[in-house]
Order: sequence, then structure tokens, then C-alpha cells
Amino acid sequence: MGMAGLVFGIVIVGVLVACCFIYIRRKLLAYIAANAVIFVAIALLAFLVFRDLSDLQEKFPVEQKLFLPMHNDEYCGAFTARSLDESIVYLGEQELSALQGKITANGVGSLGSEYYKVILIKSDALAGTGSFVTEDIALTESEAFSILDSPSPISTYVELYLGKEFGQDYDAQLAGNIESEIHEIYPNGCAFKGAIFRAMFGSAMQSHGGIYLVTEYKKGNIQFYPETISFSLIRLIPTKIFIPLARSLVEDAGMEPIQ
Repeated sequence: MGMAGLVFGIVIVGVLVACCFIYIRRKLLAYIAANAVIFVAIALLAFLVFRDLSDLQEKFPVEQKLFLPMHNDEYCGAFTARSLDESIVYLGEQELSALQGKITANGVGSLGSEYYKVILIKSDALAGTGSFVTEDIALTESEAFSILDSPSPISTYVELYLGKEFGQDYDAQLAGNIESEIHEIYPNGCAFKGAIFRAMFGSAMQSHGGIYLVTEYKKGNIQFYPETISFSLIRLIPTKIFIPLARSLVEDAGMEPIQ
């Protein structure tokens, strides 16, 4: 091989080295760029989740919310509240009918502009509630559902109440007086069903803690409107992963821990 061949070989090697360098450089830049995009996306997602959780922690306990109980695929009362213990207003039959008209026309999400959150709760979420106390009487889960199923829920409640106090031998006038007293607080059966449902839901919340909302939400038994990014992530991330992650974010923010 002469000098010309040697030079040609060196040139070929140089070209190959240069091509390899350019190829590796491009791959490396693409890798760096891809990782930078992923890092920015993760950072943005973490920021949005943190901001959303902070907003929920700050506003959820104090802002006005609409609760929509559902039993056997029908709305069985509704109530507005800032918390489950105070500022509760039970909607009557006409108000509930107006809400149903809005939902039929534009969907549940359309009510989100009127309230901080609209929370739809199916009675399936109340399974396993056990006994709870409402209106100074302890009710079992089956008794509560019998009230929700009844076309005359206040009468059904009074029958259960007097049956527990006096057995089946009680004065009809006494029953009428108690019904009248209840009607002064709850003007119709729709409002009373809302009160029974709220008591059951509050008992379930107290018994199971924050994880109850997560598990029932993932089952579709509880729905929140509008659905922000944290709720979307709950659907995607397994509960065993989401709960520790949410606890960590909340603790880092110095907020009240999730039970």
C-alpha cells in the first residue's frame, strides 16, 4: 500500500470517526433534551398537584359545597354545606327538581360555577356504615336505607323511633305530634332524606378517615365537580401509592395530615 492508500485510509477513518462523533453527539443531545423535557414535565405536574392540594386544604373546609345524594340511581335529597357539621341547608322538592332540570340539560359539571365543589355521593358508598346516631336515635344501616326507600320517610322514621321506645304499642296521636315537630325542621321528605344521607356519610367519613374518600372515588361511588388534577391522578395512580404521596406533599406543605 503506497502513501496515497495510507492517506486515503486515514481519511476514511477520520470520516468514520467524525460520523460516529456526530451521531453520538446528536444522540446525547437528544437524550439530554428528552430528559430535560421529562424533568420539566414532572416539575410542572408536582407544582400543579401541590397547588391543587393547597387549594383544597384551604378552601374545602370553608367554601360552599353542594352535596347530591343518589339512591337507586335517583337523587334522594340534596344539601349545601361548608362542612358536614355546620351551615347545612337541605333543599326541598322544588329546589331539587330545579337542580335536576339543570343537570339534565347541561350535566352535573354545569353546577360547578355556583359552588366550590359539587359532590355526588351514591348510596353504594355507604355500604358497611353500621349503626349511627341521628335525631337522638340510633339507626342501623338497613333501617336508614328503609327510610331512603320510603315514599314517606318521616313517617317511617317515626315508626322506627317509637318502635324502639315503646314497641309496637304506641299512641297514634304521639306519632302525629312527633311528625309535626320533625316537619318544622324538615318541611318535606326530600329534606329529611338528605339529613339521613348526610348522617350516614358523616359516620362513614369519621369511621374510615380520608382514605375513604379516595377508595370510594376510585370506585366511582363519589364524584367531584369540577375534577381538578389531583382527582385525575387519583384515578390513574393505585391507592397504595397515592396515599403516601399525598401525605408527603401535605406534610411538606405544613398542612394537617391525611388520616
